[in-house]
Amino acid sequence: MRKFLPILGFLYPLGIYLLERNIKIQTHTHYIVAKIALLVPVLYSIGGLALFARSLQHEPTFVARIARRFHPDLSEQEIIHCRQATEAWCIFFIVNILITIVLALGAPLLWWAIYANVISYVLIGLMIGFEHLIRWQKFPERKPTWLPQCYRR
Repeated sequence: MRKFLPILGFLYPLGIYLLERNIKIQTHTHYIVAKIALLVPVLYSIGGLALFARSLQHEPTFVARIARRFHPDLSEQEIIHCRQATEAWCIFFIVNILITIVLALGAPLLWWAIYANVISYVLIGLMIGFEHLIRWQKFPERKPTWLPQCYRR
């Protein structure tokens, strides 16, 4: 996969350029290359899905690893919550992958661009925010913490 990253790094801007400028694509091959370039954001979601899904098979879950940086002494209920949050992230990434593919292959470029470059990141922020709110509601005895604090330790 690593040997293809430079190729993808070149194809992505080329495909966007071709589609954005409404240049007539002369051959079917160029059209396919342009469409494949729109699928690059899917790779990021696949990476996120792989990270979270793999941690469901090999404890601790990814969310539990982050939580343990703040609170090394997680209760059984907190570990269950972390597992559920990890599962929610997996569902999020699957839905994000599907939406991005559908938009890349069958929607106007503007719709894809807005979703892939704005909406998907807003949704990630909302997922993080809602997870914090749910955790604070379920475990009020825990002092609220923010992600940047774990890197100060």
